[in-house]
Amino acid sequence: MNILFILSLQNSGPGIASTRVEYNADYLRRMGNSVTVSCIFDPTRGGKPGSRYWNGIKIINYVPLILNLTPLTLVFNLFSLFFTSWIPYVIAKPDIVIISVPPGEASLGAFILAKLVRTKRIFFDYRDEWEDYAISNSQAKVFTFMYKILKTIMTKCYKKSNLVITVTESVSNKLSLRGVTNNRVISNGANTKIFKPNIKNKNSIRKKVGLDTKDFVLIHSGLLGEYYKIEVIVHAMKILLPKIPTLKLILIGGGSDIDNIMNLAENLGISENVKYLGKKNNRSDVADIVSASDVGVIPYHENHVFLNNAMPVKALEYLSCGIPILATTYRTSLLGRFIEENQIGLISPPENVQMLSENIYTVFWDRHFVTNASTRGISLIKERFDSEKLANELMNLVTEKR
Repeated sequence: MNILFILSLQNSGPGIASTRVEYNADYLRRMGNSVTVSCIFDPTRGGKPGSRYWNGIKIINYVPLILNLTPLTLVFNLFSLFFTSWIPYVIAKPDIVIISVPPGEASLGAFILAKLVRTKRIFFDYRDEWEDYAISNSQAKVFTFMYKILKTIMTKCYKKSNLVITVTESVSNKLSLRGVTNNRVISNGANTKIFKPNIKNKNSIRKKVGLDTKDFVLIHSGLLGEYYKIEVIVHAMKILLPKIPTLKLILIGGGSDIDNIMNLAENLGISENVKYLGKKNNRSDVADIVSASDVGVIPYHENHVFLNNAMPVKALEYLSCGIPILATTYRTSLLGRFIEENQIGLISPPENVQMLSENIYTVFWDRHFVTNASTRGISLIKERFDSEKLANELMNLVTEKR
């Protein structure tokens, strides 16, 4: 079958900008399907049109969108979508379309075109409550109004699709309350072939990225900014460094807050303890660095609108590599319950610097807790969150004959 993924993210390669889409697309290709992934390019951020192959998957970037929304760029995006959204359909000639959201601004056009070209089956891969996040973070009333209208329209699109695939039961329930009952849960997962403990090479990996073998290393991988408050980790480190002088923080990924984070570390006099390694498009590189760390941190912003229902991929990748999680989230949230019920880490309230510093200190000295959390985490991922099993579940859903 010809399968087209629509992903409204800029893709600078070598792989695909979304970990979830990358693994699912690769699995579907390995199962004998012809897979194309359509991404966008932002001309204001150096994005360029073009196409290439990755692992036998055709990746195309022919839809220009400006990600920084203003009234002017919104008009540009609308015209761009009107004139270019058809290109992926002409190239891929899909039997099946999987529209990945968020970002979701371009998903309406993708859905309408899929209907117009009479695509046999149309699916949404709905990863989080992006409409509510967009509404709550709109800088102008006109955008708030427009996103509310878009949410209403997209609800109708979800209902008319073959199926909406969600990542958690909480998100599934939220969609059902909107009348979108045609949804199924396929959770995020970790690629256990790549993300795994690497004790043998731990010291050499640390040396490669400028760490000492005796350092106590925290890591945050992925988006830096928006709903992740990295500054909380930096402030907690300032408190702890007199007690743990070998404490280091590794940051991997891109985002809007990189400069602010590094400037904060400089102002606090701990810049040598905070290392930004840039974006790592090769998942094996990320896995190596995660496995060479001691603790994975997930510092949610206290006003993160979908904090309660989120289960980020990074949490599963940390566990798959055998390191515990420290998260700033609420006890009642999905991630908070997941961590405490499985005893795979510690949680503290969002943006509570003091409690986060205490949790860091706990995992520093309590090696018994860390060892047990590591063992439990690895087993949990293999049993319930192995990407290979989850991708097979997705394939069975989208390719089954009805």
